Parts: sequence; structure tokens; C-alpha cells
Amino acid sequence: MKTIKATLAVILLLTAVHGVIMSAAANESGILLNLMIDMEQSPQAAESPELARMLEVDSTINLTNELDPKGLNFTIYTVGELADKTYPLYVTLLGSKPNHELALAGMNTGEGLVSLSDQETRIRRAKRFIENDYICGGRQFKVEGYMPQPNSIDNSTYQLFDKQGIKYLVDSYGLSESDNFWPYQVSGYGFYLVPVSRSNGMILSDRIAQQEGVSAADWYDMLVKASEDARAKGEPLSVVFTNTVSGRDEYLDSFKKFVQYSAENDAQFLTTAQLVESVRSNTS
Repeated sequence: MKTIKATLAVILLLTAVHGVIMSAAANESGILLNLMIDMEQSPQAAESPELARMLEVDSTINLTNELDPKGLNFTIYTVGELADKTYPLYVTLLGSKPNHELALAGMNTGEGLVSLSDQETRIRRAKRFIENDYICGGRQFKVEGYMPQPNSIDNSTYQLFDKQGIKYLVDSYGLSESDNFWPYQVSGYGFYLVPVSRSNGMILSDRIAQQEGVSAADWYDMLVKASEDARAKGEPLSVVFTNTVSGRDEYLDSFKKFVQYSAENDAQFLTTAQLVESVRSNTS
């Protein structure tokens, strides 16, 4: 069964690569850049409302302010609790911008694995909380993507995604099935798995880079090298930037430099949903 599944995944991948490279050829000097912002809760937020806002909202604003004036597309992943109780007005603002895709990161930052029925309830409620944050008479949206917390789902969870209208799952921590560069449809299901890119074996997430002791300057160098490698190979680049990591201090400087570098080198900024759709449309 594993061999059949692997074979199907390879076939889908090769077909997707052919189609999307054809699309990328229209802009030979640029790459497809899937820039993901993870708006997470800070463990220090309980100390005071002022500190919470600085660490959770102001840090996110620092990131979006580098992208919005240029009209660059990107995806923001947030948890249901921030959308429902903590910052519903700010999440509403995020969902109102045409260059933003708003997606799901669970109910709470750091949540763990629970029973399948509890997972279903958690996903359904968190998704609804985010979708409910819209301006009356304004832009409404459906949450299509899910970036789960580490160790909060397992393979049995897959059966819930199609049922809940989840069209893609972001692999930001290295699922065993995720060894490709392009999004690919998971065998037996309707949703796609979107691998976060790697450089020298490390997943390109600022949270992981920070945990590995990578300096902000070296993180920027890694991103530039990954961009050059992606351009040379005709692959997309998917990177995760966390508000509590890249939203302040030296990592913020690296984020600003990388956005400027990417824009100057004709990167095509896509939301994750747009990247998935580019694969889907070239394989249908």
C-alpha cells in the first residue's frame, strides 16, 4: 500500500512540476514565492494586555507593513482564539485586504493531539471563528488552508479535511509524507499537502532557525541562497515567518531585506491558495 501511495504521489508531482514550470517560464527571472506569516500567541501575553498586543499584534503589523504598500500577496495563519476573543477587529482587518489570504493555525498556539472527534470540533470551531471576522457588506471568505501546530494531528486526521472544506495542509515541521517541493494532492483525499521549502536540510521556518541558533544575518543568507536554488531548479519557494520571531529586532531586519531582495528580483508573490491552484489547474 505504501509503495502504491508513493508511486501515485510521484506521478502527481511530475505532472504538477511540468505544468507549473510552464507557468513560471513566463517570468524567467523570478520565482514563485509563497510567503506565509504565522500569527501565533505569545507565552508572555498573560503578563499584561499592553505586552500581549506588542508581541502578538504589533509584531504582525511590522511584517504586513513591508508587504501591503507594495500590494504583495501572502497568507496569514492565525488561531481561532485570537480571531474570536482576543483580536477579532484586527483579524477582521487582515481578512479585508485583497492581497491577504487568511488561513487556520488551530484553536490555540501549542495545542496537542486529541481524539479524532475533539480534533473535528476544534477545527470546525476555529475555522468558523476566523470566517466570522468580516465587515458587514464587505469581503467574505472561506478558510481553505490549515497550518497545524506541531504534533497536533496524525494521519487519521486527514479524513476530516475534505469534510471541513480544508483544501490544503501546510507541512511546516516535516511530515513523513512531505518530501516534495511542489504542493501535491494526498492520495485518496481531495486536499493538497504544501511542503515548506528546505535549505541544507533545514525547513525554512524562522521559528526552526531560531531554535537551531541561526543568527538573523545567517537566516537572511539562507533565504537568498534558497531563492537562487529555487530559481535555478524551477521550483517554488515556500517560507514561514512567525510574528513573535520575525516581527521584531534583528529577524525583522532580515525579513525586510528578504522582501526587498525578492521584489527586486521579480519574485511572483503568491498566497498559498494561489500556489495550490496553479498546481491544480495544470494537472486537471
